[in-house]
Amino acid sequence: AICAVMLLFAVSIQPLPGYAAEKAEVWGEDTNVLQYERFYIAGQPDEVALQEADQNGVSVVISLRSESELDWDEKAVSESMGQAFYQVPVNSRSDNLAPGPFDQITEIVAANPDAKIMVHCGSGNRAAAWLAVYLSEEEGMAPDEAIAVARENGLTNKGLEDKVRTYLNP
Repeated sequence: AICAVMLLFAVSIQPLPGYAAEKAEVWGEDTNVLQYERFYIAGQPDEVALQEADQNGVSVVISLRSESELDWDEKAVSESMGQAFYQVPVNSRSDNLAPGPFDQITEIVAANPDAKIMVHCGSGNRAAAWLAVYLSEEEGMAPDEAIAVARENGLTNKGLEDKVRTYLNP
């Protein structure tokens, strides 16, 4: 009986088939770069991380951080490598997630259909939250499944996960 319970537990914690993120990579100071299809979900990159992104074919960088969160000119470095850079601040501290920034990110993604895209914030949580919204709203994935994929790709903050769940299930 104990073996059966252990087996059920082991099966229940396995990632969804077909949606397992590749192993987290280290790019520069960012130790949590995860790839899902053409998206790289990450924490704050440094110059070395942007070079690694460039070497991995990333041509679009979307920062979800506000000006007050930045202490260097990421845009200048990114653009010097030929990467298109967009800054779309996502405030995850409010009671609810606002649709405006997520819609703007999705428009950038739609305008670059063949590009590899890095979406990042400070830790990767907001970027993974966007991924869940994108997968559900744009690719028709069920909200619970989209959130599970986001968890595999950096959504580790339970409070933010709850906000994503509320956003997707109003």
